[in-house]
Amino acid sequence: MRKLTIRITGVLLCLLLLCGVFPASAEEDALPAPTWVQISLNTDGSKNVTITTPTYMLDLVDFYEYSMDGGFTWQTLSNPTGGEFLIADSCEFVLRYKSGETTSESYRTTVEINKVTTVTSSSTGITLLIPHDSDTPTDVTLSAYEIISGKDYSAVQNALGANKPFLLFHVTIMRNNNVYSSAAEKLWYFPTRELDVRYAKLYHVTNDSELIPVASEPEMNVLRVSTADTGLFAVVEDKTFSPGDVNGDAKVTASDARLALRLAAKLETLSENAQQAADVNSDGFITPEDARFILRVAAGLEPI
Repeated sequence: MRKLTIRITGVLLCLLLLCGVFPASAEEDALPAPTWVQISLNTDGSKNVTITTPTYMLDLVDFYEYSMDGGFTWQTLSNPTGGEFLIADSCEFVLRYKSGETTSESYRTTVEINKVTTVTSSSTGITLLIPHDSDTPTDVTLSAYEIISGKDYSAVQNALGANKPFLLFHVTIMRNNNVYSSAAEKLWYFPTRELDVRYAKLYHVTNDSELIPVASEPEMNVLRVSTADTGLFAVVEDKTFSPGDVNGDAKVTASDARLALRLAAKLETLSENAQQAADVNSDGFITPEDARFILRVAAGLEPI
């Protein structure tokens, strides 16, 4: 019986090794994960590479080398703790580090650079980004101005109701002194100025003064927006939260479910609006059941 047990154990260990439950070698385990190599997009289409050496590797790295042609030529990043540099053109990017006489390839990826022309309205700060492979010509200008009074301003104010500060802009794309229009979506940056960007939302204002929400992403004092619309836009500071939108970003995501769960566990203190958004079953209490429902909504498994 003992021999049979030993044999069975040996067979199971072999199967585990074959299935990859245990690492095949210590050398493979030593390769660092690419999570400490961050590639971020700049507004002009170029990309920044930021390297932050993990603490457990500080004694290993003497310096870095990187290649933008797949490994044929190399440049040196002498700081062993990391650093950053710019990639301006599409390339096969390779990163490696030196440790004594040993060279270890850490990261290899294809970086696509889409050249972008930036058009900015100096009077409003509104920016249009035009990728060179889009159907929008790059020799356009912006006709953009802020509306601070008048019929359009009053109509938007009435539609929003009280206690919602907003900025109202009229935006037109011009080319050769003519209005240029295109059905293709374009990337825009709208300033939020003194508004709280955490609660800023963008609306397109129709000719009938109807406010149509436009999906947007808050960044540093701006809203990043992809839309084909031009004309009237309202940037609104709106602290009213819809059900499930606990963080007030106009979306229901797993982050909202996590906040609801922390509220249920008394680990988080948020505004009354946020708490109302977390109480999706409207029973007056925030419970794990609310968090579970929000997570199902975020996953598209439930309507809100």
